[in-house]
Parts: sequence; C-alpha cells; structure tokens
Amino acid sequence: MTVAGGNGNGCATNQLSASWGFFIEKDHTIIIADSRNHRIIRWKMCDRNGQVVADGNDLGKHEVKRYQTGDRTVTLVANGNGNGTNLNQLSTPTSVFVDLQQALYVSDYLNNRVMK
Repeated sequence: MTVAGGNGNGCATNQLSASWGFFIEKDHTIIIADSRNHRIIRWKMCDRNGQVVADGNDLGKHEVKRYQTGDRTVTLVANGNGNGTNLNQLSTPTSVFVDLQQALYVSDYLNNRVMK
C-alpha cells in the first residue's frame, strides 16, 4: 500500500523526488525529507497530496536545520562551516536522531561517522 507519493518522480504535492528520510507522528502523519525537491513535506493519512512545511533547502550546504511546526523560523543546528572533515564540519549529512535528552546525532555520510 502506497501511503505517500506514488505518482512518479516530480515536484507536485502528490509526488516525491529522492525521499531520503521520514518520521511518523502519533496520528500517522508522515514527515518526509524530499531531497531533490529541497523540501520537507507533511503527508496526513489517507490524503492524496502532501503539504510543504519547509522548502528552499540545499543538499550542497552540508548543514542541519531545525523547523518548528507552525513557525517559519529556521534554526541552524549543525555545521554552517562548509563541507569538510573537521569536527565543526559535515560532508553530506543524511539523517538525524534526537535522543530523550534532546541530544542531536547526525549521520555524516561522506566522512563515515556519526556526530553528536
């Protein structure tokens, strides 16, 4: 059963392009990192279209940003120092995890490491 997308590759709100990660909320809404469309899209259960909740992101910046529901303010939470191997840099961050103590972990793909 397809629960989001499934209408070919594209940028319409019923399409995805290289979705790299997702999170499922308690009400079964899916939050999707739609990487080639440079956006975060929210897909409610049984909806035919998603809702763009954040856009204008860029794969090439090697940063992690935080968006809060209902707030258009963007907070840079990891990197901001360009692509690289130093401890204050990332190279293609691909996934994030926040633990119970609110610590952020970032999968730093091209540096073959996980950063906290």
